[in-house]
Amino acid sequence: DEYQNYDKAHGALTEAYKCLAKAKAKSPLDQETRLAQLQSRMALVKRFIQARRTYTEDPKESIKQCELLLEEPDLDSTIRIGDVYGFLVEHYVRKEEYQTVRPECCSLAASRHTRLLKRRLNGSN
Repeated sequence: DEYQNYDKAHGALTEAYKCLAKAKAKSPLDQETRLAQLQSRMALVKRFIQARRTYTEDPKESIKQCELLLEEPDLDSTIRIGDVYGFLVEHYVRKEEYQTVRPECCSLAASRHTRLLKRRLNGSN
């Protein structure tokens, strides 16, 4: 989401899902595939929203959920990885665990370079 408003993004994905589910498709198989993709994206966004919301009640679980999100293969097509890393870095700075911030930033840089390399190898920018 352009403005990091994942609640609105989830709402938009939900609306898209409803519209696509109601639409008459030329190819039911294609429609099912697209619906499954939307459902997957909705689930990822919901997990990130939930992780951020539960932070005040259970920071450890919130951070664990964000770390699990980072392991999702298609996360970057739905959620900006930098938003998840930013949330983690905020947590570690808040806890004054500065030694943890640097590895998180290195992980972000590595994942960014990996994504750029994959895009180049696939022939897109």
